[in-house]
Amino acid sequence: MDKGRKLLDYVQRLDSSLSVGGFKHTFELESQMTEGNIQNCDDLELFMRSQLPKQLLRRDGWAIKEIYAATEGRDSQRIALIDRAVQGSGNNEKDTNIAQKSGKRLFKLARALYPWMDFDELEQSLNDHDAVGCLTTVHAWINSRLEINCDQAVQGYMCSAVSTYVSRASILIQLPRKEADHLTQTFIEELGQEWHTIKMNSPEVLQQSPTT
Repeated sequence: MDKGRKLLDYVQRLDSSLSVGGFKHTFELESQMTEGNIQNCDDLELFMRSQLPKQLLRRDGWAIKEIYAATEGRDSQRIALIDRAVQGSGNNEKDTNIAQKSGKRLFKLARALYPWMDFDELEQSLNDHDAVGCLTTVHAWINSRLEINCDQAVQGYMCSAVSTYVSRASILIQLPRKEADHLTQTFIEELGQEWHTIKMNSPEVLQQSPTT
């Protein structure tokens, strides 16, 4: 099976409720909308511009890239430490539990889809180092084992996050489909360009802790 087919199968077979790349980024969005701070497309775009580059590129993009390197080096301890860094020391217990449950669901789905993958070592290492195994980590690890290009893994993660953001917001503020689609496409393209720029011109950004 070619890599493109593997990636397509991975995406199509995932439970849509997982919203890989998006689930953990929508809590603050929904809070802002409940408080009335996001009422239209302009408000949503402003909020996304203030949040997504930092979260998706400098934290999660960093983590995916580093997990790829750790997986190639068979450094399971490093993967666990990255997972803990993504979660951050300031997260509350509720967020940690949600991240852990979502990661476990992805583990379960991936085991059914790819019975030839050995997940035991990864799960044991995560447990040994008090890491939860969040979606960012599991997503990166699976894509790496499927021999999917790291950039594709990052871009797929970003696309899911942006789509989830706009989809959930559109329902609450009744955003027209055309505007929602345009906003989604605009952000996917801009984040993709910024990711390329970061890699090419600011490699030191990728060496920072994803929690900073």
